[in-house]
Amino acid sequence: MDVCIDHILFLQQSAEDQYTAKVKRVGFRYNQNYDEGMCMLAKLATHHAYNLVEEQYLVSGEETYDTTTVENTPAFFTLASAKSGGQYAVNLTEHTCSCAFNQTMLLSCRHILYLRLNANMRSIIPYEAIPGRWLLADEDEEVVVSIENT
Repeated sequence: MDVCIDHILFLQQSAEDQYTAKVKRVGFRYNQNYDEGMCMLAKLATHHAYNLVEEQYLVSGEETYDTTTVENTPAFFTLASAKSGGQYAVNLTEHTCSCAFNQTMLLSCRHILYLRLNANMRSIIPYEAIPGRWLLADEDEEVVVSIENT
């Protein structure tokens, strides 16, 4: 009986320690000047990922592109920039772009954000497309979720 009580107390202390670690976790930021999309990104992504996407987010609102839809595929677009002269192929279903930023960082670039903004999508930033390496989620939480789903 004593062993059972010791084990229950140990589990209770472990749960409290995990809760304290989550509450006091460094990495969460908030700024009341953010819009809803950027606030959610600040909660989900690391500081570095947030800064990278924020830069793309700000530029996406300043630049204009000539947009063409690829035939028979409504999620594929070609963007041509009059300012830089560059052309980019964007797939909104997979959240990919041919630009160097998206290909190397695997984060949403200005071209994806521009198309989502002009398409009046619910969220300008596709959170489901953020790779795990850029998320603040604890590794322990991911393991628990995968175990529960099996």
